[in-house]
Amino acid sequence: MVSIGVHLRELRQRRGISLDEISRATRIAPRYLEALESDRFSALPAPVFTRGFILAYCQSLGESADHALALYDGRESVPAVAPRPSAAPVARPPRSEAEPRSRSAVLVSFVLMVILGMALFAVGVMTRPNRDLMREVFPDVSLRADVGDFDTLLSVDKARRQLGYNPQFSWRSEIPDR
Repeated sequence: MVSIGVHLRELRQRRGISLDEISRATRIAPRYLEALESDRFSALPAPVFTRGFILAYCQSLGESADHALALYDGRESVPAVAPRPSAAPVARPPRSEAEPRSRSAVLVSFVLMVILGMALFAVGVMTRPNRDLMREVFPDVSLRADVGDFDTLLSVDKARRQLGYNPQFSWRSEIPDR
């Protein structure tokens, strides 16, 4: 009678797969896989988990787990003949659950950095006196009236009064009379 450890090791070696590859595919710690292949059941967790390990191990190799679980359960009626090979195992890249989290963390960090940059820019502009900003942006415009340090310059009426602004076009001239 073949032991469960010998059976699993033969299945793995027949396919040329390393324990590390099985560990990545099943997400089972290599120390548990080594204990399973060497029949050291005292190093394994509770039997329900060990059965899950055997099931995942066989699935990663594309094998039915029935024979391996029967060997683990110690059934005497199980023949010591290797099971027939099934279809080639499906090569699945190990999924990393941390990857989507890290992508979303990077995205959130980027958005927060953009918002912080815009806020710092706005604070930098808003803390400069209007007289300095107007000299920088409109160097050829002379002021007709005193401009407060932090008064708004966005009003068209205020721009007319203080800067002598006279717009050439108006949206009102584009609307037909009713």
